[in-house]
Amino acid sequence: MSEKSKDPGTGVKYRRKTKRIINKDGSFNVKKIVPYSYSDGYISLINMGWIKFLSFTLAVILIINIIFASLYMMAGAETIGHTMGGSWIDAFLSCLYFSFQSFTTVGYGAMHPSGHLSSVISSFETVLGWGLFAIITGLLYGRFSRPSARIRFSHKALFVRDDKGNRSLQLRIANQRKNMLVNLNAVVMLKLIDHTEEGFTRNYHQLPLRLNHIHFFPLNWTLVHDIDESSPLYNFNLDDLKMKDVELLVLITGFDDTFSQDVHTRFSYVHEDLIWDAKFRHPFYTDDQGDIIFPMHWLDEYESIEDQRSHVPN
Repeated sequence: MSEKSKDPGTGVKYRRKTKRIINKDGSFNVKKIVPYSYSDGYISLINMGWIKFLSFTLAVILIINIIFASLYMMAGAETIGHTMGGSWIDAFLSCLYFSFQSFTTVGYGAMHPSGHLSSVISSFETVLGWGLFAIITGLLYGRFSRPSARIRFSHKALFVRDDKGNRSLQLRIANQRKNMLVNLNAVVMLKLIDHTEEGFTRNYHQLPLRLNHIHFFPLNWTLVHDIDESSPLYNFNLDDLKMKDVELLVLITGFDDTFSQDVHTRFSYVHEDLIWDAKFRHPFYTDDQGDIIFPMHWLDEYESIEDQRSHVPN
């Protein structure tokens, strides 16, 4: 049997049972309680998803303009030239339109401040608009210029049995982007939990792979761990792994040829993601012109060894 590995940085002893270490999106199940820092806000905005980032940015701009529109209303809507007459709503909307013109420094000319107070407010809003758009531009540049790997992992990890009865653990990865990744390295760790009187203890084992390094990555890469007498998975079945709260931790590192920088990504599989006695289907084919065609969704297709029925996970 293989020896236990050292703690990879995710802790060993816990009083209570914990969730999976790595989520499906690659984030860790750790909530840090630390004093807030402005740099933390910058990092959060850089790492935030695009939809959430754009929604947050538009919300901030809208809230700021509503605040300034209210200030113009307090100063008197009549101090804004060429405002719409009529109801209070018309006056507020006119102030809001003027606020956006001042904030973005567009200045169409039709609407303009005609009082000292409204002029001071619009001057301050213009300076604030310059600063905020400079920050937004910097964030956009940081998000676009930061290299990141977008590697797709197969939805399931399979326990494969060959014709000779030998078993192996297999999972597949592929690059979802059209850029070229080179010199990839893979590390797969096995986490098993022992329940003691003191609580729960995580035991880690680094799984040897048939191939843990490749030079080029234009297609898929199947990571294979042979389950022999030296493997920590030897003589385990799915029920045993469920009792041990198994989790496979996968770390992929490589070199992004587009940005000329190192990139990495991580993923994990828990008991529900493991399939017994199955094998992956071939993920690509050659067309009549000799080109290799790789439909990305084929990465997840597998078939049961027992009944040869095909499975295509959602």
